[in-house]
Amino acid sequence: MFRSKLFLKMFSTIILVIALFSISIYFYSVPLIEKTLYEAETRSGRTILDSVYLDNVKFHGERSLRCLFSREHVERERATRCFTTN
Repeated sequence: MFRSKLFLKMFSTIILVIALFSISIYFYSVPLIEKTLYEAETRSGRTILDSVYLDNVKFHGERSLRCLFSREHVERERATRCFTTN
């Protein structure tokens, strides 16, 4: 049974199809997962930065934090975060 030509042709065809499906799924899913995780991490980093800024404003008041957390500083931090995750 294992030595017949028909069995070898069918078995090799089935193995080839399974291998092609596995490779195509891998090359489709891995970049998609990496892209999704990158977007989620970027979004969470920005959310955390905004939360820290808003909590400090509520605790210390707007005037005392102007020098520490100016909008330019927050944007620089966002840009730095975006560049370091690439």
